[in-house]
Amino acid sequence: MYIYRNDEESDGFVSIPDNVTTQIKTEFSSPIKQLVAGYSHFVVLLEDGKCYTRGMNNYGQIDGKMGGEGSTVTHFHPILHNIGTVLSVNCSSLSTTLETESEIVLVGEVSQTFQKLSYPYCQGMNSFWVHRKEFSDETTSFGPWHGFIYRASFHNLPCKTLQYFKNNLRMLVKVPKLSDISIQ
Repeated sequence: MYIYRNDEESDGFVSIPDNVTTQIKTEFSSPIKQLVAGYSHFVVLLEDGKCYTRGMNNYGQIDGKMGGEGSTVTHFHPILHNIGTVLSVNCSSLSTTLETESEIVLVGEVSQTFQKLSYPYCQGMNSFWVHRKEFSDETTSFGPWHGFIYRASFHNLPCKTLQYFKNNLRMLVKVPKLSDISIQ
């Protein structure tokens, strides 16, 4: 694993020089499957389904406990090892998402409109939300300040209105092939 720092003290790597790409030695028990970065934190998913976080923890994005201003974790912190095998991870600027076969767990800054349920593996956390999957193909996608939970399978249905729109658009822009629009 390599890291590049640029004067950011809250990233959890204070001993690494700024503006230099540096290799990090890890003691993980399994190879890395996925690595995702948030604003100033990141999460590592190992092939054995275990996750580790590191970096800024001011909103609980590392461990689900609001750390407050200046709170930084400078070691690889295990996160929710008791929820079972994690399939994928995601980050927004201020949250971490772990996806299992049946749940999506968000840790960190999460909208107050979400109901916080009582789960044994979230004891002691004050900054989390658990979504029980209704469909097996539900997954997540996050950007800096927003995120989606969506179904990964989309069903294309024939639509005469869209075909009419595509044909008219083709004539208006005088392009015989609109490769970026696909209507079946």
